[in-house]
Amino acid sequence: MRLSQSHFTRAFVNSVGQPPHQWLLERRVDLARHLLSESVLPLADIAIQCGFADQSHSPRVLGQDRIVSRPVAAPSQALAEAGV
Repeated sequence: MRLSQSHFTRAFVNSVGQPPHQWLLERRVDLARHLLSESVLPLADIAIQCGFADQSHSPRVLGQDRIVSRPVAAPSQALAEAGV
């Protein structure tokens, strides 16, 4: 069965309660929030893993969601965690 884009979007909204793009964006933001709080990955890697075009795109999107970035560690602690 083939659906037109508009029919699929209507069916998706009726089923999920929001448009497909918004649903996907929320999944990406959820993953970014998890990675920011649970990993030591650089922000650029987190952005790529979450499907954002690049690191500069993710703060704009994440800022819309009021996501809080990880706390900034003291320089000596950050260097120790990086193995330097």
